[in-house]
Amino acid sequence: MHELYWSPRSGSLAPMAVLEALKEATGTEYQATKVDTAAGDHRTQDYLALVHPLGTVPALKADGGPCLMESAAITLYLADLVPNQALAPAKNSVQRGAFLDWTIYGATSLYTIYMRMYHADQHTPEGVEQARIAGLAGTMIRDRWAVVEQALATHDRPWLVRDSVTAADMYLAMLALRYP
Repeated sequence: MHELYWSPRSGSLAPMAVLEALKEATGTEYQATKVDTAAGDHRTQDYLALVHPLGTVPALKADGGPCLMESAAITLYLADLVPNQALAPAKNSVQRGAFLDWTIYGATSLYTIYMRMYHADQHTPEGVEQARIAGLAGTMIRDRWAVVEQALATHDRPWLVRDSVTAADMYLAMLALRYP
């Protein structure tokens, strides 16, 4: 059984949505373990040793596999488990490249900027004004989302890769919820 460690206001939503789709399509059960980050549950010795060495969420203990630590990787991995390429184009499909590209775009071009916006203290050298760093990140995030909006407008469909939702769309939707 897959076990997803999650917390509100983290990158847990897309993996949870894909797990739900997998359950609906195949009956595959999973366990969702809420991690109380406010209480420091993600910083315990057990969590760090057994789940995620950096103490972040989400994390997925895959059934019979390794513990995955990145929300994009979890989303991609689980999408491939949903049958009939419902959430992930076939590996030999021309759509596969765009699917991977948009998911990784979310993880690298959007998520990293959100980290600077909302956790400037973790990304700012001592003596640099944190509000300025967060403000610059706010400008950057608007530019990055403009690329997504342009792609959607160009294709004249509500999805980035094809005429139906993919896990890449779910991942970007999760990130959009953070957009100010």
